Amino acid sequence: MQTGLGMAGASLLAAPVFGQPSGAELTYMTPSTLSLAYAPEFHADVAGIYGRNGVRVRLEVGRGGAQAIQLVAGNQIHIGRAGGDAYMAARAAGNSDVIAFGTIAQTSPFLLVSAAKAPLRRTEDLEGKVIGLPSFGGTAEVSLNLMLAKARVAPASVRREKVAYSPATFGLIEAGRLHGFFANTSAVARMQAERMPIHVMDIDDDVPGNVYVAREENLNRTPEPYVAFTRSVMQAARELAAMDDKALTEALVRIRARYDVPGLDKLDVALQDVKATRPLWTTHGVDKVVRNDEKQWEEARRLLEGAGVIKSTSRAMYTNDIWNKAAK
Repeated sequence: MQTGLGMAGASLLAAPVFGQPSGAELTYMTPSTLSLAYAPEFHADVAGIYGRNGVRVRLEVGRGGAQAIQLVAGNQIHIGRAGGDAYMAARAAGNSDVIAFGTIAQTSPFLLVSAAKAPLRRTEDLEGKVIGLPSFGGTAEVSLNLMLAKARVAPASVRREKVAYSPATFGLIEAGRLHGFFANTSAVARMQAERMPIHVMDIDDDVPGNVYVAREENLNRTPEPYVAFTRSVMQAARELAAMDDKALTEALVRIRARYDVPGLDKLDVALQDVKATRPLWTTHGVDKVVRNDEKQWEEARRLLEGAGVIKSTSRAMYTNDIWNKAAK
């Protein structure tokens, strides 16, 4: 059962392995431990979609979006998945040629979990609280800072702790060590299935949720493998979005046979997990899956620069060249 090759595997890549699409191999890194947030990538593999499009994809498990961006910049992996805001901060810094070539989660993949008996309902409620984040400097923390800036809450008034976004983390709230923590839809679905006494606050920071990044030089020099990857994920996401419960459950069984994903032992919970996640892929329309939305990106740049989260820059934040080729 595949669990990801981890950092040891990634460090062995001295340079990207390219070729024609029929022989292309790409190394792709998630920003966190495996979850059904990555269902399109899993389905593209187990359903043979990658193969039909002429690309082989090796999956690596990362430790935060910042790490994925750094390894792409260092030419150690080909594709990284990262939060849009964290990526934009790195891009604005101007110290690498890493660029977003697709948006898979078109709105924030995070939710803020707190206790039902002491709910955090508004950003203003976070003042003076201890909030758990999956990593420091990553997507969740950038989202937090943007939320605080928009609500005029002093960032220093919110203490941050590094935690896993899993159901077990709720125990830290019950123990009084946290007031809330950032979690993805997978973790929230499992907590709700276990009937934990949680309150969930939606996070919509008007920034692309999760993006695919690669080096501009590689995209320009050998675009074919990236086009094949993008086309595969587009097809996989559309297939999953169109499935009824029976077909979706069967797809989850195939994923479970190949990937060690927490929560897949309970198919009823996993089904609700994916159904809650699917809207993230199709926010701008099923026909626009993975596409970078121009208006959203420009608004995100305006918000992040205005809040001082990223430096003002004239650099292009994204490219739709790969998506346009994949959509043909």
